Amino acid sequence: MGILTTLNRWRGKKPQVFTKMPASELERCWTFCPTRASAGVWAIRYHSLVSGLRRRPAYSLIKPVFPAPRWTCYFIYLPDAQLSEAHRFTLRKLRAIGRPILVICATPNLDRMPSDLLDLCDALFWKSLPGYDFSAYRIGLDAIANGSPHADVFVLNDSVYGPFIQLEPFLSDPPWDLTGFTAFSLVENHIQSYAFHIKDVTTKLVSYLGPAMPRNLVCDDYRSVVYLQETRLARIAAKHMSVGSFWYADAARCGDPTIYSGLDMMEYGFPFMKKSLFTRNKGLYDVDTLNRALLDRGHPLPKEP
Repeated sequence: MGILTTLNRWRGKKPQVFTKMPASELERCWTFCPTRASAGVWAIRYHSLVSGLRRRPAYSLIKPVFPAPRWTCYFIYLPDAQLSEAHRFTLRKLRAIGRPILVICATPNLDRMPSDLLDLCDALFWKSLPGYDFSAYRIGLDAIANGSPHADVFVLNDSVYGPFIQLEPFLSDPPWDLTGFTAFSLVENHIQSYAFHIKDVTTKLVSYLGPAMPRNLVCDDYRSVVYLQETRLARIAAKHMSVGSFWYADAARCGDPTIYSGLDMMEYGFPFMKKSLFTRNKGLYDVDTLNRALLDRGHPLPKEP
């Protein structure tokens, strides 16, 4: 069940119909300001807190983090234990940034880790499949906070294709301590968690994020991840650091910017494409148009599901 469907059921409202918005109309360089979540949202959060939490999934260190001023932390989810050409494209582009790469790779078990992944990254953890991206983020940030304290960290997961352009203009000196690429007001103002950047990562900073990114508990369903983790991260972080994003969308005017403005944003310098445009959100754009956007940027076409 999607976020909006869940929320509208609690509210007793008909589903809101979103429309596409030109990227030029999205707010740029937005500094986080908290908004009040509704009683319905808090009811869903309470239900998720009671029923959606699980113990931390198994994980294992394969190749340790070492001291460096900047890191990239990349979560790869491989239920079939196979690296796709899209993953390899992303790893090549991340290598071009010039930062060492920490990969947290989820497979059914440790002995099904892709054999060549060790050579494609500088540090590596295996984790079991449960837990979604925030469980991997916590493993990675803990490892960097302990093995490379005070590093700046670019965090992303494999829900996106790309990056298609140089990321250094975004990452070299972002204006906030915690920086999202996009932010959205649905549920409450929040940065979207597929990719973000954190300055000066220490064990103390990671502990500040603990309410949204606990060490020993994880959310293991999509709704709980959204309501307990993604939509709370910015507000929790803002108590201790500055927070903002490069693009912001108001849910009163448009839908998720990575979906409803996704292709247009790429023309305005957005470096990613959401994979869900080919799956869960299929139909918003013509598939040939999506494929052409990937090919024009040198990206392999996705395999048919």
